[in-house]
Amino acid sequence: MDKRKKPRKPRLLVGWTRIAAYLECSVATAKRREAEGMPLVRVGGAVCALTDDVEIWLKTKDASGRNVRRR
Repeated sequence: MDKRKKPRKPRLLVGWTRIAAYLECSVATAKRREAEGMPLVRVGGAVCALTDDVEIWLKTKDASGRNVRRR
């Protein structure tokens, strides 16, 4: 039996409320994260984010909240 994990499909978060819930913060804080460079896409009038993109972005932030560039 093959015990390798299947690659999981990234979830699409649509709207500030769902993005904030995923980040476990308020909508206002989620909007501030956009200003800090969190990857978002605007489609029509909606704001969207992929969970995998958000996770990668969060992992590149240092303790001060600034993004760390990797070389």
